[in-house]
Amino acid sequence: MEPQLNFKNNTINRPFCPVPLSPVMCRHPLPGRWFCQFCVMQVFLCERLLMTVYGVGCHPSFDDIMRARGLLVRLTTIQISAIKEQIAAPQSRIFEFLTDFGSDTAVSETHSTVLSRDGEKLLVEFKTAVPILFGLQKSFRTVEEVILHEPESIEFCEIQGPLATRRERIALSEEAGVTHIQYNAEFRVKGWLLGWILGVLFVRPRLKRAVKEHFKEIKTTIELQS
Repeated sequence: MEPQLNFKNNTINRPFCPVPLSPVMCRHPLPGRWFCQFCVMQVFLCERLLMTVYGVGCHPSFDDIMRARGLLVRLTTIQISAIKEQIAAPQSRIFEFLTDFGSDTAVSETHSTVLSRDGEKLLVEFKTAVPILFGLQKSFRTVEEVILHEPESIEFCEIQGPLATRRERIALSEEAGVTHIQYNAEFRVKGWLLGWILGVLFVRPRLKRAVKEHFKEIKTTIELQS
């Protein structure tokens, strides 16, 4: 039997919210519900969009609504093009430095705490001070799943935080004693079209600048220690 939406009670008869990228509970469910109000509104708007395109008499299925929502998600996902850096140090040393969460060797205004670990998968809390207007700073807290592929790459997936979704990957490779670092990311800002505009104009430039500064700080720190 196909799942049925119940907009009146903000529920759906399957045990997950369709907003996260994996089949898990909604990040901000209503009391006693699987859905949060924002997720219900997204599904509702997708249904109305399909009915507008195909006619009022159209009764889109749950899978049709999810496909429409998936298309809107892809259209509002913002990519960060590759950011690269080179450090004159072994690849293993760079990997160890990047994954030394919670230690005093960390640089920049980010502080991290490992909440749990299961093999190569970690749950890490990050607290980052981000510059805003007039030299003021605001602290943001995120909880991220970190997957280690030692010593080639590190993957980050934001579980809790100010963005709707965020995925990052840091790839490492070594050549002639020099480690090449490449950073790629994609994210979505809450608010659909308005969120996409804010993400392109404000969030992406700040993220790119923060990553570049972070890599330069790491480069300086490691090369001074060598």
